[in-house]
Amino acid sequence: MNLMSSKKKLGVAYHFEEEIGLVLQEYHDNYSQKNGLYKDDLYYVSLRFRLLRQHSFFASSGLYEATYLRVHEEDILEEALELSKTKLKELVPYLAPSLAKHVVHALSRPMGKALPRMYAREFMSFYQEDEFHDQVLLKFAKLDFNILQRQHHQELSIISSYVNYFFLRLLVIPLVFCVKLAFFWLVEVYYEHPPP
Repeated sequence: MNLMSSKKKLGVAYHFEEEIGLVLQEYHDNYSQKNGLYKDDLYYVSLRFRLLRQHSFFASSGLYEATYLRVHEEDILEEALELSKTKLKELVPYLAPSLAKHVVHALSRPMGKALPRMYAREFMSFYQEDEFHDQVLLKFAKLDFNILQRQHHQELSIISSYVNYFFLRLLVIPLVFCVKLAFFWLVEVYYEHPPP
């Protein structure tokens, strides 16, 4: 489950959608059996909850990042959000510097409310500092991020050339900026994976 979570946070999970879907389907189908094994492990419970909810499976409640995936009338998750925020803020001074930095970041910009590509870029630095990180996965995530950045840069360059050609002739300079800003939001909000 940690590997699936890391792939999701690093922005490369789309390369493994089928495999992740099969594993999560198994977790979902065998939920009651696995729940007994890890019911006292809060990290595992919240990780399982978040991954299952992100992939549209039903799962009972978990904690902090998972609370942002709550649905209407899940009051227990609203309470869990407030409690976990308070407890995390209290713990920050006692955590190792790299973990404290990660917690402060999660409190200010939770994964569920972040733009996927921006979150992936920020998470890479946290993941790199994790002593148990997967070096191959990290390199793959960086390469994937750079390839997508280059693709977006090329697309924006093409759009800009058309925009500059038409709008600069009309002396409508502010529209040039608006088109570039719209492109950024389109790429982030309607994130489409590159063709294989």
